[in-house]
Amino acid sequence: MTTTMTMTSRLDNDKKRMIRNHANRNIAYLLDRLEVEFDDRGDGLIQSTCHCLQHSGDGNNRTAWSWRIDLGKWVCWTHHCEESRGNDIFGLVSSIKGTNFVETVKWITSTLEAKDVDLDEEVGDPENLHRGNKLHVHEPLAEDNLQFLNPDPQYLLNREFDLEVLRSYEVGMWSRIGTYMHDRVVFPVRDHDGHLVGYTGRTVHPEKHFEDRGLKYMKWVHGRHYNRWPQRGDLFTSSILYNLHRAKRYLPLSKKLILVEGPLDGMKLEEAGIHNWVATLGTSFCHAHRTLLVKYGVTDLYVAYDNDDPDKYKDGQSPGEKGWLRMSRIVGDLFNLHRVDLPAGQDCGDLRTEQLLEIFEGISC
Repeated sequence: MTTTMTMTSRLDNDKKRMIRNHANRNIAYLLDRLEVEFDDRGDGLIQSTCHCLQHSGDGNNRTAWSWRIDLGKWVCWTHHCEESRGNDIFGLVSSIKGTNFVETVKWITSTLEAKDVDLDEEVGDPENLHRGNKLHVHEPLAEDNLQFLNPDPQYLLNREFDLEVLRSYEVGMWSRIGTYMHDRVVFPVRDHDGHLVGYTGRTVHPEKHFEDRGLKYMKWVHGRHYNRWPQRGDLFTSSILYNLHRAKRYLPLSKKLILVEGPLDGMKLEEAGIHNWVATLGTSFCHAHRTLLVKYGVTDLYVAYDNDDPDKYKDGQSPGEKGWLRMSRIVGDLFNLHRVDLPAGQDCGDLRTEQLLEIFEGISC
């Protein structure tokens, strides 16, 4: 009883929401670990034989229960077991494993952590989960806000980034305690038409700086503003390809586009005279990104995500590898997809100009 009360008191509504959302995004992985056979029917529908403990199952009925990713809920069509256990992920796992709430939460969190899922990372609610399927149009922001960024960030100059390239992208430094992007190099984010729609910021501090202060280390953060804390979901990075407003002028002739993770990778490409690149602001390539690339007539995609050591990750897959696999599924046969082999443990931002020119020979323009 004491353990239950302690666990329940710690797990406030916001924490439960985050666990639900992460579990919903990883429902196929959880079902695999539960050894439940299922069919992914597409469009966010998971269907499976009902292995509920309230009854003995339904033989070979492959549609006995369903999980809807867009709702984050399940329903047992034959016995409606969700009514007694609950229709969220806690109810589903509890129904399959026969566990109480505390045991269910412990199993879900430990299983997701084994997959290297960061349960403290904010992710969209189910109704917003598929927003990456639809191109979102942001209201343009005032250009005047750029003047408050300190130009020529020394942090990047010390790392030998080119000053003129940084200036051309209006990169600046922001330091004001209590604000969202304090002590970060800030990159203005523009949509495919060149409108200012947000910012992305890279911390200038090492991970230990955050650990010593009991803070979560976040190398990059994104938001509509650099000086205000964001509302959840205010910047739809799923509808943004950083630098597309510049790169699109090179696409009519070459139809080749290089994809990197972040702006710093792109800055190095610019220094090397390579202009047909975009950054996905992470490794999550979405359907809306695909829509943008179709619009501009791209035929070949060259994916140059970071080549991190997979052994550093609990599930044996680096973010770059996961991004590549996700992109392969989303792109389908719309584009010719190529994977660029970068030196082990490095990204484009780590490489010298001569290395980049050799790697992207015949691709760049």
